[in-house]
Amino acid sequence: MNEYLRRFELSERHQEAMLDFLADRLMESLQMKIEYIWQLQGEN
Repeated sequence: MNEYLRRFELSERHQEAMLDFLADRLMESLQMKIEYIWQLQGEN
């Protein structure tokens, strides 16, 4: 959560910092979902 707060404070000066942070978290989330789906398909 500290990283989020740091990015939030930076975003007051540079909006790109928060957008980059959120984009990175979205990509991580999507990658985790893809890996989970692959794992489920491998079990069948």
